[in-house]
Amino acid sequence: RRWLLVAMSSVAAITIVAGCSRLRHPGTDSRVPLTVENRGYLDVNVFNIRSDGTRGSRLGTVSGFSTARFSVRRNDLQFGQRMVLRVHAIGANADWISPGISISEGSTARLDVFTDAGGNLSRSQLYSEN
Repeated sequence: RRWLLVAMSSVAAITIVAGCSRLRHPGTDSRVPLTVENRGYLDVNVFNIRSDGTRGSRLGTVSGFSTARFSVRRNDLQFGQRMVLRVHAIGANADWISPGISISEGSTARLDVFTDAGGNLSRSQLYSEN
């Protein structure tokens, strides 16, 4: 009888620990889909910028006149679930830092990259789609 009580207590403890390990803040491991459409000739590298101003992760390269899909971890967004990206035109000495946009749960981000022959990225736009 004592053995049965110990076994049942052990099973209950394991069940509780396993259940607690799955509890997380909503969205901490989720990712935000990002579609990047490069409407210029130059290839570009796209980076995420974290709250502390560091470059964060390199999301990837998008060739000229092509579209690529990436995802950004919600943990890598800035405070208040804001996304800020840096775009670097390969072959030019040009960078563009987007204004921050709010990313709500379930929304996707879209980056339209516009470059001229000199690598000017100032016409690029980052926005959210629901």
